[in-house]
Amino acid sequence: FVVLEAKHIGRPMDPEGNPDGFQRGARHRLKNTCGGRQMSEAWIEDRLKPALKRNGTTDAKVKSKETEIRDAEYARWVFVCQPGAANGARTYVFIDIGSSDIMKKIDQTRPKPRKPRGGETQSPSADTGF
Repeated sequence: FVVLEAKHIGRPMDPEGNPDGFQRGARHRLKNTCGGRQMSEAWIEDRLKPALKRNGTTDAKVKSKETEIRDAEYARWVFVCQPGAANGARTYVFIDIGSSDIMKKIDQTRPKPRKPRGGETQSPSADTGF
């Protein structure tokens, strides 16, 4: 199984001439959300069940597929698109997060606390997990 996130880098960069810079650029586009850093294990786990339920799949099938995915594990990939050198060309790169330094930094990032909206208040003593 593969979990894939797509990102766009607006300025040309040479992935072969500067692979570290290209990976750094991709990593900076994986935002830190209140559910965790995009493509982190926590972020993926929060989205796994809703993604499996999208097509009206039964709860039994969702649970079966979740178990299958967890048993087999999954790879994390980032698909990056950026403008090419000329004539509207594009460069497309797939980065395997599991075999790059990106993963360590992603999984170590703490989720960004959610700011209260409108009339919501959050008690300072409330256990938010942060």
